[in-house]
Amino acid sequence: MSSGSRTLIVGAGGFAREIYWWMQSHTDRHWANSFAGFLDDNRQALDGFSDYAPGIIDSISGYQPQTGDQLVMAIADPTTKLKLAETLRARGAEFATFVHSNTIIVPNAQIGYGSVICPGAGLSCDTTIGEFVTMNAYAGVGHDGQVGDGCTMSAHTEVMGKAKLGRGVFMGSHASILPGVSVGDFAKIGANSLVIRNVRAGNTMMGVPASKLDFMSTPSPSAERRAA
Repeated sequence: MSSGSRTLIVGAGGFAREIYWWMQSHTDRHWANSFAGFLDDNRQALDGFSDYAPGIIDSISGYQPQTGDQLVMAIADPTTKLKLAETLRARGAEFATFVHSNTIIVPNAQIGYGSVICPGAGLSCDTTIGEFVTMNAYAGVGHDGQVGDGCTMSAHTEVMGKAKLGRGVFMGSHASILPGVSVGDFAKIGANSLVIRNVRAGNTMMGVPASKLDFMSTPSPSAERRAA
């Protein structure tokens, strides 16, 4: 990151506000000193919050990159995040890879472009993190783990040794993937869930052990009578 660049946070929701404070606490003061504002199409997103000057300086849809700009992605939803990243990069936007100074990362861990690694997160040996991955506070990836592009690992989640997340997977807080288990593209793992077997693409899993949630299922007549 050049000394003359400005840093803009994409999004102005709760996660964006967290990233703002993590920039302030980073041992590299460039993050705090270069912060220039947020990008968000909802101009009221920071209403009621007084600590985030200069606030929202442009919409995402209207933003045009300037020389030296570095964007930090603060969108949690994987599908939205990947679409915005594609749109902004097509305009010529450059993204920073933000790794907080309070992390534990083995030197041979690989972290992809535009990813955000938050305080307390850990990457063990021979791990691979794709582009635009979000690892929230105290998320961890064990040895030989793989996390695909656009994944979001919420706080205190764990991808154990040799486990693999496909593209765009979302893990809720305290969810865990057992060693060697693979999770398909754009699957969702509910909070506090334990995944013990492979998950197909697009499935939503919940529980201990995690099982598929079917939101389209119709209750059986007997179930309806019990509920009545």
